[in-house]
Amino acid sequence: MRKDNINNPSTNVTIDTPEALGAFLRATRREAGLTQEEAAGLCNVGTRFLNEIEHGKSTAALGKVMQVLRGYGIRLHGTRRSGSLPVKES
Repeated sequence: MRKDNINNPSTNVTIDTPEALGAFLRATRREAGLTQEEAAGLCNVGTRFLNEIEHGKSTAALGKVMQVLRGYGIRLHGTRRSGSLPVKES
């Protein structure tokens, strides 16, 4: 997880691995002063699921991950890197 904003590192980060997403979610939860049990209840997911994504589970269900992001008030933004996909020749 790369910090994009030194003044407020938890606001804007680059997440490029499941582990980085998990670290960001764990830091967000802890900054809010919530236990995993409390946060899981707020997001309507199981504590085990929340624990798994905080530890970088790469096979976590995307819909449930999005549910946690919404519960935490996190918006997901995408940025396409130049040259990230090959251009199809006609």
